[in-house]
Amino acid sequence: MIKKDKKDATSKTYRGPWAELWHRLKKNRLSMLSLFILAGFMVISIISFIAVETSIGQKIFEGTVFDYQNVVGQNLKRTLEMPSSDHLLGTDSFGRDTLARLVYGARISITIGLSSVFTSVLIGGSIGALVGYVGGRVDNIIMRMMDVFLAIPSILLAIAIVSSLGSALPFLILAIAIPSIPGFARITRAAVMTIREQEFIEAANAIGASNIRIVLKHIIPNSMAPLIIQSTLSIAGAILSTAGLSFIGLGVKPPMSEWGNMLSEGKNFITTDPFFSLITGLTIVVVILSLNILGDGLRDALDPKLKN
Repeated sequence: MIKKDKKDATSKTYRGPWAELWHRLKKNRLSMLSLFILAGFMVISIISFIAVETSIGQKIFEGTVFDYQNVVGQNLKRTLEMPSSDHLLGTDSFGRDTLARLVYGARISITIGLSSVFTSVLIGGSIGALVGYVGGRVDNIIMRMMDVFLAIPSILLAIAIVSSLGSALPFLILAIAIPSIPGFARITRAAVMTIREQEFIEAANAIGASNIRIVLKHIIPNSMAPLIIQSTLSIAGAILSTAGLSFIGLGVKPPMSEWGNMLSEGKNFITTDPFFSLITGLTIVVVILSLNILGDGLRDALDPKLKN
């Protein structure tokens, strides 16, 4: 019995932080289901990218749901059809396959969501780590600038950026990313201000470690937990913002498919043929709900109070 206890203690001691996170996240079945759903959408997005951007992919997926001709090819004789063997989720008002458009819409929405959040984390996290560690007048000036951005509604700021720069994909990513930077800066700043008072930071200063080394090696790794949680939730907000911009005609332009412009198209037939709008709306709900549930699961898994 004593040997077994020692073995268990040793195996628990040597489990790394990422392995520990995965071990605890696996216990949450709802979060794992959400992760599985999101992984499925990611795989679909990657396949659709290969099917469009590579000649080999175009040949392999020709005639399947990933064939880009199903997205842009019109057939006015088969408009707004209900699901059938030819079109598993029916067709839109131009006779295009709804499932194919949802698949390619996922590629656009997820790409913008991930890219914009990565940009926000990179810029906002760097700013928050800097002002949180340095403090003083630099902290006061930069955070007041962040407060100015926080006072502007994010969707209005995104509309202003897209209206000024255009609706190309890089500008859409920038328009979604900029309003999120202050939030990440404040979260990182709060975490850094808490960590910099810890004893191991004082010990690093005592042995002569440079400020850059302390920030990169000690402070940033120990402040990742709130950033990971906020990033997961922010991806959901970024996808909704992208859909909102496309819905009002400032985002992705037809014939490219994106969930927002699909909803915008479907609103004209909501009373006569609601299925098209319903299936698009449900797709958005499933992805956003999965991201929120996964974010809650990560929060629980990273909370040291719930470790035991």
